[in-house]
Amino acid sequence: MSITDETIKDNLSHNDSLKSESSVRKNDLEKVIQETAADYSSYIQVDSSEEIKRFDDEIDGLMNKLDDFVNLIELIREDSTCCYGQILPLVETQLESLDPVFNSIDKLEILIDTIKKQMNTLEGQVSTAESHFGTFSGIKKSFLGRLFGKKQLNEEIPKYVRPEIFKTEDFFQ
Repeated sequence: MSITDETIKDNLSHNDSLKSESSVRKNDLEKVIQETAADYSSYIQVDSSEEIKRFDDEIDGLMNKLDDFVNLIELIREDSTCCYGQILPLVETQLESLDPVFNSIDKLEILIDTIKKQMNTLEGQVSTAESHFGTFSGIKKSFLGRLFGKKQLNEEIPKYVRPEIFKTEDFFQ
């Protein structure tokens, strides 16, 4: 068996083709690896500029609301100072000018209580008189009977005591 030059050349060419195929495969494999690495890196890359912008906008909004709140507190403090410094003394002055009115109201309450007590006393006396003399017709009969000599023996007429009557001028001096 002899190996011919042609066989050797064929084997060498075949080896060369295998080597070239191997290098092509190696190049293809490297391209695939690079493409895969690029794809993975695109997944990992994060664009946080939008998130940062939204975060900054939210902080700006909160700061504006805080400023508005501080301004409102300052207005309330100024109004409180105005109330304590200006309005409250005016109210006190007006209150002092109303003291005579309050005194008159107190006197009226006393007057009403006095009138109520005297009316209760008079109503009691009227009730006693009605029970003793009866109605108006009984008073006429009793009076006429005494005038014309008809005396009722066991009847004793209670003595009338006039109640002390107040004068309204005393209350409004």
